[in-house]
Amino acid sequence: MNNDRWIALEILKEIEEKDAYSNITINKFIQHYKLEEAAFIRELVYGVIENKIYLDYIIQKLVKSGFNKLKIEIKLILELGIYQLAFLTKTPDYAVIDESVKLVKKYSYRHAGFVNGVLRNYIRQRDTIKLPRKEENLIEYLSVKYSYPKWIIEEFFNQYHVEFTESLLRSLNTTPALTVRINTLKTDKNTLIKELRARNIEAHPCGYTEDGLVLKGSNIIGNDLFEKGYYQAQDESSMIAIKALNPKPGETIIDVCAAPGGKTLYMAELMRNKGLILARDIHEHKLKLLTDRAAIHGIGIVHAEVFDSLRTDVSMKEQADKVLVDAPCSGFGVIRRKPEIKYNRDKKDISHFANMQYNILCQASPYVKEGGVLMYTTCTLLLEENDDIIAKFLDTHGDFEIEPLYMHKEDKDLPDEKKIYNVSGQNRRMPGTVQLYPDIHHTDGFYICKMRKTNNHKGGRLC
Repeated sequence: MNNDRWIALEILKEIEEKDAYSNITINKFIQHYKLEEAAFIRELVYGVIENKIYLDYIIQKLVKSGFNKLKIEIKLILELGIYQLAFLTKTPDYAVIDESVKLVKKYSYRHAGFVNGVLRNYIRQRDTIKLPRKEENLIEYLSVKYSYPKWIIEEFFNQYHVEFTESLLRSLNTTPALTVRINTLKTDKNTLIKELRARNIEAHPCGYTEDGLVLKGSNIIGNDLFEKGYYQAQDESSMIAIKALNPKPGETIIDVCAAPGGKTLYMAELMRNKGLILARDIHEHKLKLLTDRAAIHGIGIVHAEVFDSLRTDVSMKEQADKVLVDAPCSGFGVIRRKPEIKYNRDKKDISHFANMQYNILCQASPYVKEGGVLMYTTCTLLLEENDDIIAKFLDTHGDFEIEPLYMHKEDKDLPDEKKIYNVSGQNRRMPGTVQLYPDIHHTDGFYICKMRKTNNHKGGRLC
């Protein structure tokens, strides 16, 4: 039996039983089994999670009754088998069936014939199994085709037109490029590219930020350059946000939801390790990881401390030049990296996050000096967590106003309907903010709003 398939099955089982994040669980198993190459395991795990509703739709066409009563291991083995037969065309059908039968015997010998029969039936019927009719029920069709719960598609329909919604669903099911941020305190772009290529790692500049690279190869996170802090894994969307914040040497910056710390470290690097960054979070173990990584990066200006962002520290009132609120959110913009988010969220979570986001923004705003900057970011795509939060905040805080952001300098002179923040037919409320999309910008889905504190108080209700 191929051991990769067994490890993939155990990873999927832990993700489903414990609501664990896929990327963390995969890395844990890779470290435990000391795997030097895990591309096939990643392919299986992400492939099954990304296509779970579609795979179960097919299996239920083949298993006429009792699907929901199957043991989790048997159900996952069927999903793994159908995924390989449907998507991994380089693997012969007979090999997929043979490996699946060997795998099921580790858990239930009596189900070997059942699994064998279901997979063989799929091979015979795969050209005749049809999706729900798009013309009759568009939401059900998209739900099955792209494996999204119907309520998420309905949420997207509330703010995006049909064509863009499908484009978004499709892009969120793709595998993202691995982007990293150059630590300019230790190296520069040309030197790092040369060093990476000497280790058989392809490196190409990112599209929007000069400090980012797209890497291809093995042992990217774990080689000597990474261990010495020459670069850090980070999506380009986060780099764009921090560049827009424009941290400067000597400033005092408060990062109220700092863990795991990628944005904190980038701010420190742009500040040339001069000034102060107060990095706060409620998770002490995550702050420990941040401070350990800061030491590796040669950063000494980060002061990490446990503090609840839903409270205001009155001792820091008007002490910060800039405040970053990278708020907890639904995470719909990072489904490419954590596809299990599709199934771990429900509609009531959105209101929960929105209330939290607004309250955190309110509690953080007193830290900003007059003339200073308050930045709000999320890794989601929903108006309720993005534009709606900013509209509500500005209505209650008349001393803040949006400082418009542009993805390209020429955007400033474009008419509103062509600016980057008004693309794709979505119903945006807050011009001047940026919403990044995986299908347009090839980044995570990410929201950025930069606000300036003025001395021209316009009134407004208190939070």
